[in-house]
Formats: sequence, structure tokens, C-alpha cells
Amino acid sequence: MSNFIQVSDKYAIASDSRQWMIKKSQNVTDKETKTVSVEWVSKSFFGNFEQCVVALGQEMLRTSQSNSYAELVEAAKEISALLSKTFADAANVKINGLEGE
Repeated sequence: MSNFIQVSDKYAIASDSRQWMIKKSQNVTDKETKTVSVEWVSKSFFGNFEQCVVALGQEMLRTSQSNSYAELVEAAKEISALLSKTFADAANVKINGLEGE
């Protein structure tokens, strides 16, 4: 793997020489020792970085467990802030639909 950027406890963006990936953390228990470790599982694949970041924001919003429009808007604001902070140098990346306005 060429790049691995952990965005939250649950999500990361990674790449290899051909693609960008959204990875999701998964707890795995060793059957013999009963120790729990985190494994990062690839969820989806993209040709460029911008597509990957946009898709990650959308995935985070879809799984935000919001129960009202107001909660969904608040989740969108939080996700947008998190991604903006994580990828501050990628100013040209726009997260469509996550501005919370």
C-alpha cells in the first residue's frame, strides 16, 4: 500500500499504484489468544483522490444514523468539517452535498 490516511476510528483512505480505496475498520478476534485487533477492510475503489474523498463523505453521511432532517444537516456539517480538517491541503476537493447549507 502506498498511502494510508486514517480519517476517523471507523474510516480511512488508502491507495496503491493503481487506485484509491475507502477502508473501514473491523475488529478481529484471534481464536487462539482471544486478543482483539483492528483490521482495515477495503470497501470501495476509485480512480482518483477526489472521487474517493467525495464517496467517503457520502458514505459517512448515509451511515450517520440521523433520525431527522436537522440531525442529517448537523451530521453533514460535522463530516464536512472533519474531511476539511483532514485534507486541509486538498483545497480543490469539494464534498458535494456536505456543506450543510
